[in-house]
Parts: sequence; structure tokens; C-alpha cells
Amino acid sequence: MLAASFPSSARHHRPGAPALARAPRCPQRSRERLHGHNYRVALLLRGAAPDLLQQHGSRDGYLFDFGELKRVMRGLCAELNERFLLPMANPFMVITTTASGQVDVAVNDGSRFSFPAGDVLCVPLSNVSVEELAGLFARRFLQAVGVQRLRERRVTGVTLTVAENCGQEARFSVAIAPDGGPARPDPAPPAGAASSGGEAIR
Repeated sequence: MLAASFPSSARHHRPGAPALARAPRCPQRSRERLHGHNYRVALLLRGAAPDLLQQHGSRDGYLFDFGELKRVMRGLCAELNERFLLPMANPFMVITTTASGQVDVAVNDGSRFSFPAGDVLCVPLSNVSVEELAGLFARRFLQAVGVQRLRERRVTGVTLTVAENCGQEARFSVAIAPDGGPARPDPAPPAGAASSGGEAIR
């Protein structure tokens, strides 16, 4: 097993957040106030022990190069760092970009916001929750490294954890098929982790 963690700071709000006390009878017209988090993103790789790696042809005795993992994960975290994260698939917002370079957001509770486009990162999520961010990081990590490269290194599983506060985190696990099949949500993640969609610990 290999594990490493990386910081990222970002801002967001969650239109339609279901458990807000401000509007318990009408959650679809509620939202959290604008706020930020110092996220921690942790990566865990699972694979064969060093002696098994040698049996499968690995001569270097390690599962994956920490230097490469750090480079990839720091790059992914840098994309989000100091940005306002805007969930493009959220059904409670209307998002437009003006000719002057502003991103205007209208929320169905009547709130309106305008951000400089350079401060915004549009993400393909329905909401900016740790559950969805963990899945996003997992997918982008697989794209950046390549499933075939992980398979060549005898990696059998990848787990991404995103924490927004102490005790508030979600995990997303993916199994790497050794036979050339596609990567898939892990039906048997490590203890405390979760499969597709993640496990929220709040």
C-alpha cells in the first residue's frame, strides 16, 4: 500500500443542500452561505507486496514512484486551489458568462452572484460536496496516470479521500482489473472506505 496527502484551499456554496435548518421544509430553495475549506486530499494505492512484485517482473521493488504520484496529485490540487468551485450540473442554478469576463450565477432562492472568470473553476458535479469531489479526484487521477500504467505496476485499487474538516471526509475507491478490463467502482474497498459515490463521515 502507498499513501500520501496533499492540501488544497477552495471556496463554494451548496444550493439545494438538504439538511439546512434555515429551510427544513423546502430544501430545494435553500443554500449554504459562501464559505471556504482547506481541503486535504489523500491518495491510497493498493497492490502486490514487494516479493510478489518481483515474481511478476518488477525489478525495482516498489509499487509506484512517490515522485510521480506527488507530481500528479499536486497538479490536480493546484487546479482547485484558491478558486470558487462552481458545480455545472446543479439544477438549482443558472450560470452565464458575460462579455466582460464575469461569471454570473442566479440561484433559485433569489440570490445572485458575479465572479471574475479567472477566480472560478467550473466542475462537472451536481454539488461541491466531499463525496463528489472524491469521485472527481479519482477520475482525474486515473486519466492523468492511465489505467494501463497502474495495471503494469500491479496496482489493484485506488482510493481518493477528500476531507473538508477534521472528521468530515468522503472516500471513493476504484478497482483496477488485472485482466485488461475497465476500472470500476470497488465493491470491496479497505476498511472505512466506500465504493462508488463515497462514504461521508461528518
